[in-house]
Amino acid sequence: MRLIDARSEAAGWDGLTQSQELALQLFDGFRLRVDARTVEVPGTVQRLLAFLALRPDATREVAAGTLWSEVDEAKAGACLRSTLWRVNKASKLVLARGQNRLALADCVLIDFRDWTAAASAYLDEPGAERPVSLRGPPWAGELLPGWYDDWVLVERERMRQLHLHVLDTMSIRLTSQGRYATALDAALMAIRLEPLRESAQRNVVRVHLAEGNISEAIRAYENYRRLLHLELGVPPSGMLRSLIAPYYRQVRTDPPVAASR
Repeated sequence: MRLIDARSEAAGWDGLTQSQELALQLFDGFRLRVDARTVEVPGTVQRLLAFLALRPDATREVAAGTLWSEVDEAKAGACLRSTLWRVNKASKLVLARGQNRLALADCVLIDFRDWTAAASAYLDEPGAERPVSLRGPPWAGELLPGWYDDWVLVERERMRQLHLHVLDTMSIRLTSQGRYATALDAALMAIRLEPLRESAQRNVVRVHLAEGNISEAIRAYENYRRLLHLELGVPPSGMLRSLIAPYYRQVRTDPPVAASR
């Protein structure tokens, strides 16, 4: 993923040129950056650009009906045409593809697409590197916070699930490599996102057991067991219970250690 300098100055919306580097940020809030400077964008334009970033190659009818659902079809079409005129007056950010489809120009960098592509590659290719550092956006960020449109909520949940699967996979792979501290960090980050997620809780237990920290593994299991009982009234799955059970038996059957003199 290409990182853009966050130390940017606000710039005007009008007068963008095709030679400038255009980047759309959707994590931690909407931002359009031009040559690393933040550009102030009108609200209707923000919604159109964000929609096309999340729904590439949408038809004009779908875009208009989704973004202006509170008005009739004719009015929604007029609102879309007006917004497209404002966008393309400043820069050719939106392109018409074919007869009836809209898409952002290929030159626009989009953090959401970069991250989802890297995350998907990491899951599909065992040898792939981690998408980005665990610390900082988008791992610690949210997709368009404060936006509650259905089309945003769907993609936000998709991103959250992809994020959780990447963290689960990362923890498993790092544990197998003996990189226990980072493996535990990934598992705990998944738990922070979803405390009841058993695959993440299982990874925490696995890391502790791999390190030989049996007491830590048992403590993590007991904390999760109590949480599940409190929240859902159910026990952990048989998979997790079978993982930790031998160590409970070991603790109970180990002979006492003779006191040293």
